[in-house]
Amino acid sequence: MTASDLLDLLGKKGDEDSFTPTLSALGTAASAGLDEDDPEQHYDWVLIRSRGLEIGFTDTAWFNGSPRGLWRTQGLLLQQITFYNAGREGISAYAGELPFGLQWSDHKEQARAKLSAHESSRCSYITDRWDIGPHRFVLAYKNDGKALDSVHVKLRIPPLPALPEGQPAIAAREWMDLFGQTAESGRLRAALAPLDLDALLEDADADDREIDCLEGGGLTLYFEQPARLQLQSKVKGRSPVLGAVKFYRARDLDARQYLGELPFGLSFEDSPAMLQARIGRPPAQRKDGPTTGLARWHLEHCSLQVLYSTIENHLFRVMLMAPGYWQEMAESP
Repeated sequence: MTASDLLDLLGKKGDEDSFTPTLSALGTAASAGLDEDDPEQHYDWVLIRSRGLEIGFTDTAWFNGSPRGLWRTQGLLLQQITFYNAGREGISAYAGELPFGLQWSDHKEQARAKLSAHESSRCSYITDRWDIGPHRFVLAYKNDGKALDSVHVKLRIPPLPALPEGQPAIAAREWMDLFGQTAESGRLRAALAPLDLDALLEDADADDREIDCLEGGGLTLYFEQPARLQLQSKVKGRSPVLGAVKFYRARDLDARQYLGELPFGLSFEDSPAMLQARIGRPPAQRKDGPTTGLARWHLEHCSLQVLYSTIENHLFRVMLMAPGYWQEMAESP
């Protein structure tokens, strides 16, 4: 089975047993399936060490953004394939032809040249990523970019459908003006329309200072005692006030993407390499991991925290904080 044959299988749907012949043809007795005791699980991967392949399956209903009640009712979808070079313990290099005529010996510029017809979609940081039709191609490198380490191909996950009543779409500057407002504030409620803040408050724990608006607005609201914040205008009373807000990319934690303006002109499609230019200064802290990275800035009128993918090179979450909120958050147990 060639790489082209495998890529043609992306999007194939079926029950768990229907994928057994494909996996058998690839030399494994493993099967695809979701844990019946973990209703939140929606992915399963089958690693075929002898072939240098990893096949990723997704719950079909979850992939399509169907309501939670339909999860586990529509079978699996073959969503992603990873081809590995040698170098991982116990995993052989994929020996077949790679997509686009790629070779494991290709250095970064050679690999980019082979996908030059799709250069307009390339997004780079530690890896290179291209969006080609419904597929996302990710090339990871080894030996300081002198060879390919893996080729990852997946179907892009669609965003959740728009809500008929719409979502909040607030300018970034307006959020900073809302810091210091209580959850009962008419000003805050008007800005967050059409969210049902009363219903969200009922769902929140009594001692919880977070209000989860992921499904309706792609955001989380964080409240804090006004004395712990460094707001320009003094806030009367002791009721918790809005101290921070976090914005989510589509499908991150099953969120509906926040559609309003992000701070500093950021976009969820920005590469992590663009962050410093967007903010205008290097971050105070930055750490890149194998799958995600985090950057944080402390500015005169706010703090900013960005979580991003170091595989697909886009932003996951952007958190805007009132002055003083970061110190409070850092000191919390």
